[in-house]
Amino acid sequence: MTLLKQRKSGDDAPSKGGDSPALDTAGERVIDWDYLDPDVADVLKSIQSKHEAEVKELRAKLDEVSGVVREQFQVAAQQRFDGYIESMEKSHQKILESPKSRKQLRDEMDVLAEGYRSKGREVPVEKDLFDRAFNALFSDEVKKIDADRIKRQIKRRQSQFTAPPSAREALPEDHGDPGAVAKASFLERYNSALASKE
Repeated sequence: MTLLKQRKSGDDAPSKGGDSPALDTAGERVIDWDYLDPDVADVLKSIQSKHEAEVKELRAKLDEVSGVVREQFQVAAQQRFDGYIESMEKSHQKILESPKSRKQLRDEMDVLAEGYRSKGREVPVEKDLFDRAFNALFSDEVKKIDADRIKRQIKRRQSQFTAPPSAREALPEDHGDPGAVAKASFLERYNSALASKE
């Protein structure tokens, strides 16, 4: 029993339609079952079927593992992102309280990273991308928050350095009232005496 049937010309069996062996769409050599002994063809088909089943099973397992890895990567990325926000000033964290603002920031980070790749430049570390994206999107909000904070600080300091009124300033205008003048004079002497004892 021969393994391969011979062509009528007696030549070894190349694939039909030419001198080159048949190729599939991936460029792999395919078996020309017409030129195989039926018994051999059955054995090879059985082996091929088993092989294809094993490959399919392995691909399914690979997809499952890839899905787990992808999920873990996403969780880790989210934890880093949340950590960047928590490290910001409390006033700046409020800008990113809404899911919409956080999505805008993530999208802007992706745009910046893709811009570096398209220019053949090294992509900055993730924290740098976070800072640049935040400043690009929310610079106006940050300036307003910082300006309001500075105003509050100035106002607080001004109130701390405002001198208390003197005894004379604390009294109403005397309008020629001798009693009011005497009271003011007494308070001034009294305050001076206390100051000298300290």
